[in-house]
Amino acid sequence: MEASDAWYWSIDVPGLTEEQANQLVSFGESQNWEYGASVVDPRRFLTLHMDRDTVEALLRAMSATEETTNLRWAIQEWLDRMADPD
Repeated sequence: MEASDAWYWSIDVPGLTEEQANQLVSFGESQNWEYGASVVDPRRFLTLHMDRDTVEALLRAMSATEETTNLRWAIQEWLDRMADPD
């Protein structure tokens, strides 16, 4: 993906086992997906799919602190892109 690309799609497939997730990644590799795929281990990562209202509420709550975080920056960047998706 080019840095200029504003969006990319992902797939959330609930209920997979670790083996099935790895098989899905292997399938993508066999199809020569340009950017590849990776397995996200739920024991190590929290992955959230949040709607815009929830993201805005989270950003407001985070803004109450003075600490600047990469998460706050990422959230603001996403909201900015949502305002002008093209």
